[in-house]
Amino acid sequence: MTDYLVFTLYGPLASWGEIAVGESRHSTMYPTRSALIGILGAAVGVDRADETGQAALRDGYRFGLRVDAFGDPLRDYHTVQYGEPERRQVLHSRRDVLRTARKVGTLLSAREYRCDAAALVAVEAMANAPYELADLVAALRKPRYVLYLGRKSCPPALPLNPVVVTAPDLRSAFAASPPSAFRLSGRHGGDAYFWESGMEPGVAASGVHWRYDQPLSRGRWQFTRRQEWRGSTGGDA
Repeated sequence: MTDYLVFTLYGPLASWGEIAVGESRHSTMYPTRSALIGILGAAVGVDRADETGQAALRDGYRFGLRVDAFGDPLRDYHTVQYGEPERRQVLHSRRDVLRTARKVGTLLSAREYRCDAAALVAVEAMANAPYELADLVAALRKPRYVLYLGRKSCPPALPLNPVVVTAPDLRSAFAASPPSAFRLSGRHGGDAYFWESGMEPGVAASGVHWRYDQPLSRGRWQFTRRQEWRGSTGGDA
């Protein structure tokens, strides 16, 4: 039997960042490991610049997911005005940059989101975990920093309802946790499961793939790849 911290992620908009190249900011279809670490870090108050604290969160927990809805894709077109300041000129706000710039131009970008997506997250603590699961429950109920689903413009639309569940595997832990309002709405179909190596899923694996969402340095925004397993069912109760 294993203790799992289980909580809900649902929002009208979410953006789970993929590798960003040029003006496009892509979103994967379900939460990334770096985003889940960020949610825990925001809840307990670990600053982004705290490399030691971020590394402890990264190395202290494993994550499993049950995706109730992948949501619909949305692509948002952005235009951002920017200015080129004079050499050696130190400015402290965008207003000052645009007001004093010797040249003003426009940056074009596109950002992807998932609309009406829902997932249940299970967190398993390793031996070197910096926080007990019960402490994470308290932090998620009263977070130190604002929680969001990948971007600050994407707040959760339902309470996370964090609980600690003791179960033999992920599927049992998800089934034993309180259902969210989205789950009770009956809008989910077959359930998709994703989990890290070393976790007990409770469902047959249908494949394994690589994801580039393992943070190496938050300060330098460096990530590396990791293996993730997947499986599915026809719909759990």
